[in-house]
Amino acid sequence: MKMKVLHVFLLMTLAFVVLGVLSFRGASGQENGGAAAAPNVQNLPPDIRPDSLSRMPRPHVEDMMTDEDKDSFKRVLGWEQSLNDPSGELGPTGTRAWIPQLAEEYRKLGNMVHKANNLDPKYIELISLVAIREADIPAEWGGHAVNGRKLLGAKTVAIVQNEDDPNVLDDKKSALLIRFGRELFHETKVSSSTFAEMNEAFGWRGTLDITLLMGYYGQNGILYRAFDQHRAPNEKEGEYPPW
Repeated sequence: MKMKVLHVFLLMTLAFVVLGVLSFRGASGQENGGAAAAPNVQNLPPDIRPDSLSRMPRPHVEDMMTDEDKDSFKRVLGWEQSLNDPSGELGPTGTRAWIPQLAEEYRKLGNMVHKANNLDPKYIELISLVAIREADIPAEWGGHAVNGRKLLGAKTVAIVQNEDDPNVLDDKKSALLIRFGRELFHETKVSSSTFAEMNEAFGWRGTLDITLLMGYYGQNGILYRAFDQHRAPNEKEGEYPPW
């Protein structure tokens, strides 16, 4: 019964978490003219821990209070790479691992919102990029941008990153998804006209799938901001995007 209640709670969180990031822009980006350089791990803020690049300490199995949590944590270790390193970026899953049963359930829900839909893979990546950009999560941008350029092309990724007009895109569904995400994160509600276009293009179920997927990344953004998660330099992904 406990796990069923947790599962329902997480589903509700995914559905409504976007509300928690409405109209948000990272203070550092605004104050520094949009610049967001990758952190120097040798010169972190005083409350950032070098073992996690976060305010949250790195969890270990001996930190778990019950045998059930220890067993759950060991399962999380089996698939979460960030927990198997002694240092480096802890990330949202590593942060949730302090409540390992929640981390397991959230992984199931994350897989559901990513895979239990009929969306084209390029649109799934675009949805992720839009949500990461509009929730202002520069530390999570790099890998998605690399994949996005392969699936969508550099022009589409640049429009999302720079918040340019998406209507110049030939792919009108991509333009619509970008506009939908911007309204979702920054307006009190999505406009009736945009919702009608979404329903026509993706259907009722598709629009729900898209909203939940954006909410997934929105909640990751909340964790990044609460625990001021930094990212170790990554040559493949480059530095933090300049927004």
